[in-house]
This record gives sequence, structure tokens and C-alpha cells, in this order.
Amino acid sequence: MLLTIVKDDNLVIVDQHPIRFDLTPFDLAENFHALQWYRDYGEEEFNDGTLNHSIDDMSSYQPIIDEYNRLKEIEDNPTPPTEQEKYATLQSQRNGYLNETDWLVTRHRDQMLAVDQHNALTDDEHQELLGWRQSLRGLDDIYTHSDDWVWTPAPEWLVPGYIENYPPEDS
Repeated sequence: MLLTIVKDDNLVIVDQHPIRFDLTPFDLAENFHALQWYRDYGEEEFNDGTLNHSIDDMSSYQPIIDEYNRLKEIEDNPTPPTEQEKYATLQSQRNGYLNETDWLVTRHRDQMLAVDQHNALTDDEHQELLGWRQSLRGLDDIYTHSDDWVWTPAPEWLVPGYIENYPPEDS
């Protein structure tokens, strides 16, 4: 194993994989700067002018390695999102799509009020847009479970010209 511990940076690197965590509970010497371990030997470095110290046993650092391994396990096997977190993600995505298309509705309304102004959207496109946006707003009324959620198809003329990444790839 290759191991680097840098006290002031709260950094532990094992086999080139870094994880930062609080090293203060591990009772490292006040003048300790870093440990470099090269498979079967190592070197302790100090920040007060003390010469580096060669070591051939890293057992005193085992509690730090154990904490690193605990955190690495969590990182490698994250807890799947809860149903509430999935729902919050869907709401956020939905709100993003509504925000991305607000200007189309506003522009159409403004063009309808303007004299001699050509409308960028046809009446059918406008109605299609309003219907799609209303279906997005219905998320709160019809949502039961993330596995059952299906995004309402957006009007063909809307994707990808006006909105991107619809429907979201992870849904």
C-alpha cells in the first residue's frame, strides 16, 4: 500500500485515492507534517525543522487507515436516495423546465397585445406549450412513486430548440 497523510490538510491518500477528513482526533504530534509510506517502509515529515524520520512500521497510523477505509466504503457504496430525495429531484427538474419556457409564454402574451406584431408561436403551438407546462405542474397531484413517474412528452418543436436534456436521462 502507498499511503500519504498530511495533517494540516486533513488529507489521507491510499494508493492514489484521496479522502479528506478531520485528523485532529488521531493524536498526531504537534510538529507532525506528513507521512509517506512506500509499501514496506516510510518517512515521517515534520514542520518545525526536525529531520525526517525513517520508519519500517506504520501500526501507529492504523486508526487513521481504519477511518479512511470506513469512509472509502461509504464513498464506494453510497446510500441510495430516499423516495423523498428522488421526488425533490423531480420537482427541481420540473421547475427548471418551467423556468426555461416562461419566456415563451411571456413573449407570446406580449406579442398578442402588440399592434401589428407577428407571433413567433402559432395558436396551436401556444396551446400545446400551455398544456405541456400544465402537465408538469401536475407532478404534485399525480406523483406516487419515482419508479412509476414518466415525463409527459414535450411538444416536438420545443425539444431541442428551446429546452435541452428533456426528458432527463436519469428519470
